[in-house]
Amino acid sequence: MLRLLFNRESKFVLAVEMAGLAGFAAVIIAGKFSFVFGLYALAYIFIRFCSLYNWYAKFNVAYANLKKDELGIRLHFKKAIVPASYIIAISNWLLVFGAGKTIIYFSFALLLFILHVNLILIYLHLKDKDPTPPNYFSGTTSEVF
Repeated sequence: MLRLLFNRESKFVLAVEMAGLAGFAAVIIAGKFSFVFGLYALAYIFIRFCSLYNWYAKFNVAYANLKKDELGIRLHFKKAIVPASYIIAISNWLLVFGAGKTIIYFSFALLLFILHVNLILIYLHLKDKDPTPPNYFSGTTSEVF
């Protein structure tokens, strides 16, 4: 059951994320859009962008056990989508069905927690000049030259 609800590759998590995206549209249609809601939406968009961007494009490495999206920080970004999906789905639909704007402040704070971890990882990734490929020391790589 936990695998269904919290696995980053689960179809259920994808459905929850789609419900959250539909909730964004429903909030806008209902006229409950505000400045804080815009910041909240931008925070989610940035978290989603982090999970889609190819952070290790410069490495020419074949991976025995890993998919391309399970390398280094990208794995964290993929895992961060799970709580973000639940946050946007629950808070957007609560807002549509009459919850106060306090729900958006609370949800925005939760997304900011995920966002600041992503920013720290991106900063460290950009600062790192070591040519060692990702996951090199975990024994799941074989270099291809």
